[in-house]
Amino acid sequence: MSSIPERRFNSELIKLLDSVVTVKTKDGEYTGTLLGYDSDTFSICLANVKTKDRKYHRIFISGGNILEILREEGAIDLKKIAEEMEKQFPNMVELYEEAGVILVMKRIKVTKNGVEGSGPVADRVRAIYEKIVKGNQS
Repeated sequence: MSSIPERRFNSELIKLLDSVVTVKTKDGEYTGTLLGYDSDTFSICLANVKTKDRKYHRIFISGGNILEILREEGAIDLKKIAEEMEKQFPNMVELYEEAGVILVMKRIKVTKNGVEGSGPVADRVRAIYEKIVKGNQS
């Protein structure tokens, strides 16, 4: 059984999935979308990678070569968004933090990429989401 610090560490890595990150290695720096990682070796896979002078569709970096992984974009606090939505939709908001998903009324999906759904309820959810995201960028 893994310890609490290990679970937290892995949870933080999971939150970085599908985010743009910069990976500093012994040999250079790579910026791309984190697609996956191996929790045993901490090897990673990046997509749409840019280096100082080249571009790659996909690269795999061995965990032993990684010095740092830095997140490029500001983090969106899904917990805060879920709390705000709970005020508008009491007992109808479910936060799945590990998956990075909020479900409103079991049919409107909210992720760091935005709101998926249509109709008046989705429009209200989208307005809440945009207000919070805009506030984070200020």
